[in-house]
Amino acid sequence: MEKLFEYIGKKAGQAFKKSKWIYNSVLGDEEEAIESEYQFGLYMAKDIQSKGKIYRSDLLENIGRKLEKRLNTSHRFNFYILESDEINAFALPGGFIFMHKPIIKYCNENVDEIAFILAHEMSHVIKGHSFNRLMAEYSINTISRLIKVSGLLQSAAKELTAKYFKTRYSRENELEADDFAIRLMSAAKYNPQGAVNFFKRMKKLSKEKTLLPKYFTTHPQFDERISNMKKTI
Repeated sequence: MEKLFEYIGKKAGQAFKKSKWIYNSVLGDEEEAIESEYQFGLYMAKDIQSKGKIYRSDLLENIGRKLEKRLNTSHRFNFYILESDEINAFALPGGFIFMHKPIIKYCNENVDEIAFILAHEMSHVIKGHSFNRLMAEYSINTISRLIKVSGLLQSAAKELTAKYFKTRYSRENELEADDFAIRLMSAAKYNPQGAVNFFKRMKKLSKEKTLLPKYFTTHPQFDERISNMKKTI
């Protein structure tokens, strides 16, 4: 699993973005498009499961469902803990959210901080950032053909999983997800100050020799993200 995630933060190419009407015209209406995205994410999640131990958590489930209730979306979310040495979290297309076990420890299981992390990753799904990462490796036409030929979907998703993590979110994507996450966790009655506290702790860790991945320390920088979060709050 270590090699799978060490590519996070390395740019493999500019995200392939398509307008909503093209997305829907290829994969169907919005409901069908979200379902197709979910199926692709499901196969990617299964591939990750085959490489490492993942499991459900009552803590994540309770926080995640509370956040989900504040959303008006057809996306459905699944929350998992991933056994790993890294302090990290990520979202797959289709709403599959993973938190590495160490990041929960470094949050001291603080529900406000965990709520921010989950809300941030959920934002990437809702805003289409996760799907755009997928598009960086496969054209929308290729994905539509794979979905129609179900026998190819599983093998394609397995190949895509490794490539998916080579493509980083843009600075704008990260700041947009931060802003959305602050608003979402506030709507769900979590304290948004938890987001600021989390990044202050991550900033401190980034100056030490820790297992904090470069993904957390590259742009946008911690100071910029903290400043924007305070403005949103």
